[in-house]
Amino acid sequence: MSLFIDTLKKKQISVSITIKTFSNSNINSLLSSSDAQKKLISNITYMVGSKNLSGVNLDFEYVGDVPDPIKTLLLICYKPSFRAGK
Repeated sequence: MSLFIDTLKKKQISVSITIKTFSNSNINSLLSSSDAQKKLISNITYMVGSKNLSGVNLDFEYVGDVPDPIKTLLLICYKPSFRAGK
């Protein structure tokens, strides 16, 4: 995979990773556990760094109406962490 990514990068093509879930229970579990959040961020940071990726797309799709606490937690947990490069 690294050779493939390096070939794309030499052609100035950005390579990103997409993390997705469409499971309300997975999203709820992740957002209710700070350990799970830290592990996810650590794993994503490792993948981006070790594979020299250009970015990350988090595609969490909550089915139905998203409760406000979930919206708030998503913004608090992820946006600042990735911007700060933690």
